Amino acid sequence: MATHRQRGYLRQMMQAMLDAALERGEPLAMLSASEGSIYGWFGFSPATYRTRWELVRHEAALFPAEPDPGSLELVDAARAKKAWPRVHAEVRAHRIGELGPLPGRWDGLSEEADGANGPLRYLTHRDQHGNVDGIANFRLPWSPTTDRARTLVVEALEATNPVAYRACGDY
Repeated sequence: MATHRQRGYLRQMMQAMLDAALERGEPLAMLSASEGSIYGWFGFSPATYRTRWELVRHEAALFPAEPDPGSLELVDAARAKKAWPRVHAEVRAHRIGELGPLPGRWDGLSEEADGANGPLRYLTHRDQHGNVDGIANFRLPWSPTTDRARTLVVEALEATNPVAYRACGDY
């Protein structure tokens, strides 16, 4: 039974938190919430997006989509290091609350194996004009059993538009 709804308690708590932050001279207020959608009323929005999917390829399919006018390309770490900051900057410019990268964020990209995780691989999507508009990095981890073999682990994916996002995720 809901005993505290429609009494303004949340609004009072949020106002007190924001007032206290202003009094301390803090330029930014952040929160971590499981019900993030209700905090939009107070000026908050998602700062980061993260998800984990595990799909058995033969049991999954994407909805039909328009033909992709762009192209996908597997690239080495050096090219990924150049492309990733540009894609992230464009994504960040259009996604409210997206965080800027820490210095050296992409410096550690390499093709070296990480123990049993296997090496990172890099995939870029180019639009019809040849501009990189999506990028992902993934691993094909080693597996001692056939039920886990051929698992693809996408560690990061960013795209400036839905076509590039779908293309990188559908690879």
